[in-house]
Amino acid sequence: MTWERKEWHRFIIPIFLHADLIQIATHLLIQLIIGSIMEYLLNLKLTAAIYILSGIGGVIFSTCFNNTITAGASGSVLGLCGAFVLFFNNHIAWMDNTELGNT
Repeated sequence: MTWERKEWHRFIIPIFLHADLIQIATHLLIQLIIGSIMEYLLNLKLTAAIYILSGIGGVIFSTCFNNTITAGASGSVLGLCGAFVLFFNNHIAWMDNTELGNT
């Protein structure tokens, strides 16, 4: 993967490829549950940006540590899950402070 050859598509395409049916099914289930909640809480554009950027980061990270072909949306799904946990962690902490009168 070199920038000289302008092969930037190699960072995006693996996000949408899957190795087998089990991987597709689990990723779709998690995307349906977590993705729909994140889309409701944030918006479509921000959720899509988190998904794509997490996927690109996952492909880059995987390429740095494995010299094999990568496929699947694991980086994207984990990025959505991380954003979900981060959102609720910050939201619950804010709710706890406001309930105590500490704004």
